[in-house]
Amino acid sequence: MKGKRLMTAIVTAALFFQGVSPVAAAFGMSNDESILSSAGISIGENQNGSITINDNGSKKIISLSEAGGVRTVTIEDEATGKSNHLFFDVETGKVTSDFTGATLYLSSEPESYGDEDVVQRVNQPVRTYTRYQISFAEIRAIFGPYATAANVASLFVGRIGIPALDVALGAAVAAVWILGSVPDDPNGGIYVVTILKRWYDDDGVLYQTQAGIDSAGIY
Repeated sequence: MKGKRLMTAIVTAALFFQGVSPVAAAFGMSNDESILSSAGISIGENQNGSITINDNGSKKIISLSEAGGVRTVTIEDEATGKSNHLFFDVETGKVTSDFTGATLYLSSEPESYGDEDVVQRVNQPVRTYTRYQISFAEIRAIFGPYATAANVASLFVGRIGIPALDVALGAAVAAVWILGSVPDDPNGGIYVVTILKRWYDDDGVLYQTQAGIDSAGIY
């Protein structure tokens, strides 16, 4: 699909965690089912925390792990059992792909904005947004001819590094479908914006967080 048709997929968090000390953000999914189903794509979460993406009968299982500052995304073809991997250096932003053997540093750093400089408001959410973007040129270098919906979604999973995969997958897959194919455009790419909401009590103690994907699209 040519041009830069903008897509916005609003995805809200489904999980809440409460406690008396700061808590880790956890993600849940509420994707745009009409976009995904019309593209022949469905997403399911497995009991072990991995995700299965069914792209018109081709099933890929995507899992995420992290150790020693390296985030590893595994993409397994359910039919053949063959796996490919993406390796992310969390500190430097370096990505290594065994799809093409390419190693590159992603050119765009995540950008955060929102209410960080606002005085904490009692029992009202303080919002922080973070925008992640990956250019078409980087996607082509990482995947070559294998830039499928599931593979590009896995790239955002590794980039964002959230503990549950489904939210990032839903947003990224929707964005990829709008493209139709990854264009040879040196200036464009795909973005995903996450949102983190935090609630504080009268003493300024964080007692609840809510996190998820705010939007995703083409730039």
